Amino acid sequence: MIFKESVYTSSAVSNFNAVKVLGEMMTGFFGGWPDEHWQAENKLCRNNSAAFNFIRNATGAALGASLEQIKLYPDGIIKRPEVHAS
Repeated sequence: MIFKESVYTSSAVSNFNAVKVLGEMMTGFFGGWPDEHWQAENKLCRNNSAAFNFIRNATGAALGASLEQIKLYPDGIIKRPEVHAS
């Protein structure tokens, strides 16, 4: 689903190159909140990209709001996910 050399950009946790490194970051990032869930709003899809605002929550914690933008290759593979934390 994600291009093997994809670059993940986040204003909260920096940049990560390639799927393996991104997977390691996500495992650590979400490990602190095993029941984390997102409430997505204002979804927009067009021209090989998608964007949505989301609020992250977990039991006993409001984790913040962010905007995620995902650029896709024409075949649907994720090219460049970007997260802009509020």
